[in-house]
Amino acid sequence: MAETRRLSSASPSSPRPRVRPRLPHPPRDNMPVRIQADDTPDLQSPGWETELPRPAGAAPEEKTVAAPVKPVRRAVPPPRSRRERAALGTLLLGLALNALALLRSARLSPSDLLLGGTVLLSGLTLLALMEIYRRT
Repeated sequence: MAETRRLSSASPSSPRPRVRPRLPHPPRDNMPVRIQADDTPDLQSPGWETELPRPAGAAPEEKTVAAPVKPVRRAVPPPRSRRERAALGTLLLGLALNALALLRSARLSPSDLLLGGTVLLSGLTLLALMEIYRRT
């Protein structure tokens, strides 16, 4: 059998809110805004690290030469496939026709000009992205 709890009549019906202790705040007046030049550590090497004289029979030091840095060669992008050439040709043809329509002296409404300019800009962006993706 489960044991039941009995509530005493002395306890209040709602729990008391706990009082949180207040944390002391750091003093605001004594904090330096910036580190003074005298407070920074001296990072210079001490003066006693000068070169010591060599004994007469010691061999001269060999200077180490670093390996020459090779220039970074980029990989040659792979040749375009037949599908890629077809997509590129279609995109370029569409961009040329769009530019021709925009540059002709035909009467186009402002909304037609805006739509044509948007299509031209998005086509050029797609062309650039295709080339960037191909080279990576």
